[in-house]
Amino acid sequence: MPSIVVTPDVITREIRDWRKVVRLMKETEKAFAQASPAVLPPSVQEVGASFVQAWAGFAQESAEDADDVVTALEETLRDMTATDEQRAQQFTGLIGCGPGETFFTPPVVCEGDPAPPDLEQPTAEGGPAADRLAQRLGGQP
Repeated sequence: MPSIVVTPDVITREIRDWRKVVRLMKETEKAFAQASPAVLPPSVQEVGASFVQAWAGFAQESAEDADDVVTALEETLRDMTATDEQRAQQFTGLIGCGPGETFFTPPVVCEGDPAPPDLEQPTAEGGPAADRLAQRLGGQP
């Protein structure tokens, strides 16, 4: 089964797209609210008025729902950013990483997490990565 990768860029694009939906639904609501059933034949004006009123309401509800999605995505982005910043602070300097780099560089993966590194494989500096990690952390317990 394929993985779904979620990065801040993906969420930012989704926020932008959902904001477009909010604007579109608000414009649609306004257009329906301004529509006059008077342009219709007298025999259908009452039904026409009910139609545009109902659809103005549907558009308003859709705008509110889309705005809720925007809010949820913004909260998700804030949480993801805070978590990534905390993780970066915790792991900065481990396993030969320089300032601002971390050992855990892949984006958040919702399904099918990437395999953990093979700590028995030699590093570019020589010796298994597990030995190097233990040395940096002050030896093995």
